Amino acid sequence: ETAKRAKVGSWEYNLDNNKEIYISNITKKICVIDPKSKVTYQDFLNLFTEESKNEIRKCFKRLIELNENFDKEFLIQTINSKNKWIRCIGQSERDSNDKCVKISGSIQDINKQKQNEIEIAKKNNYLSALTDIITELLQSNNWYESLNNVFKIAGKTINVDRVYYFEIHNHPKTNAPSCSQKIEWTQDHIEPEIENPMWQNVPL
Repeated sequence: ETAKRAKVGSWEYNLDNNKEIYISNITKKICVIDPKSKVTYQDFLNLFTEESKNEIRKCFKRLIELNENFDKEFLIQTINSKNKWIRCIGQSERDSNDKCVKISGSIQDINKQKQNEIEIAKKNNYLSALTDIITELLQSNNWYESLNNVFKIAGKTINVDRVYYFEIHNHPKTNAPSCSQKIEWTQDHIEPEIENPMWQNVPL
């Protein structure tokens, strides 16, 4: 009952049986698995997102070969395509020759806690970036240079590919209201458009 309230389930894999892995009903509920279904080792691995799958494989390998226990956070993807954070603990059982015969451990649903941590970290990151931007604007004597630095701070903080600035002006030939791109920041892998004539003297 305590484990249920704490959202902690168990798992167990006997290396002599290289197909099925035992996972408790609480673990199945956490991972959104049919409580009546049997789960293979590969099914279990497929629960993890690609990055987490590579990490859990490494953990299993070190656990089996080197007897290195682990206690890590992983991201899984449930059958309804929702990502969920879990805490997975693993340990091994070994025979008299120090050969691993079984690995087992627990899985805890930490999604709510992890989402709160991520949200707090994001807000702190935004506040830090805002402080840097205000400092940059107050201390610099060069407006365009400041905007370049501000765009870099903002772009990296909110994780976008491109930040740009357009100025409104009169078209040099027709005198009609127009705008032109004057400043641009891009991530390293993005091709800049600052020299693109398409974004110069654009009619409004």
